[in-house]
Amino acid sequence: QDAPPQMFMDLLEELQTDRATLQKRAKHTLKEILHNYAFFDVSTIDKFTHRLIRTFAKDLKLPQNFEVVLDTELLLSEAVAKLLNKAGTDKELTKVLIDFALEKADEDKSWDLSIDLNKIGKLLFDETHSTHLKKLVDKDMLSFLELKKKLKHRVGLQEWKLVDNASQALKVLDANGLEVGDFRAGYFPKFMTKISQADFNIDFDAGWKQNFESEPLYTKTCPLPTKNILDSLLPRFTILFNEIKDDFPSLLFLKNTYKNIVPLTVLNAIQQEVRSLELERDQLPISSFNTLISNEIKDQPAPFIYERLGEKYRHYFIDEFQDTSEMQWNNLIPLV
Repeated sequence: QDAPPQMFMDLLEELQTDRATLQKRAKHTLKEILHNYAFFDVSTIDKFTHRLIRTFAKDLKLPQNFEVVLDTELLLSEAVAKLLNKAGTDKELTKVLIDFALEKADEDKSWDLSIDLNKIGKLLFDETHSTHLKKLVDKDMLSFLELKKKLKHRVGLQEWKLVDNASQALKVLDANGLEVGDFRAGYFPKFMTKISQADFNIDFDAGWKQNFESEPLYTKTCPLPTKNILDSLLPRFTILFNEIKDDFPSLLFLKNTYKNIVPLTVLNAIQQEVRSLELERDQLPISSFNTLISNEIKDQPAPFIYERLGEKYRHYFIDEFQDTSEMQWNNLIPLV
């Protein structure tokens, strides 16, 4: 007996079935195709969604003769070129582009700004980010610049709080005649001194930081009077330490957000140029198909969808869902 084809073996593995079952299913499938050949169609998911969008173009407020853009890189490069052409004439945009270029220079990235703009612009055609980017569509350049100003102010306030708490701790030390040597390995005063100098390259991983409230700040050889002073001050130190520990994540979050404002501003500017080109040419990137369907068609009942698509898909839906009344689009996706 001849060895079965490799595809047969791959299907066995993929479907986790045996030879007899696979042969039986193949025979049944072939019979269905032959008896319903007029309805047999092999299509990519992109082609199917394209037909859906064509059918629902009016509902989606799209031009009936919209053009599908397959080469999104070309569309992106045109949008980036239009954006760069505005540099020097648009004051706000020019400043943002300069800030973006300086950030890339600090990171030792390419000096060619267009390369970085095209790289970041690819996010616009990634379905993973479409939901979030959609929220930025109506934001203009001034909105981002205003947000950047507010974030910078909040970062400054958060840093001031950390510095102030650390400075208070050091003042308590001085007022009670305490020195670095009075503390176990000098950890606590050194930590507070670092923060009071606005050095925020810190963490809270060390054991003494994890157990600050439960372990003494001094060594066993520390004089008894000093031990008593440190024990009495521990509640005050604990309050200041915990405030710093609680506020530090907020500072990191604000700094990280502030750092990403410029790239996000640039990305939104590119998005505006892409949308402008799409509207001007009645174009629609193929990467937008699934998002459009998900947002606009998913809540329509299956009978309405196949009625709009025509007899061919009507037959398909009836065969698949004859016992289901209001099958929703999100249930159909795995089957097409």
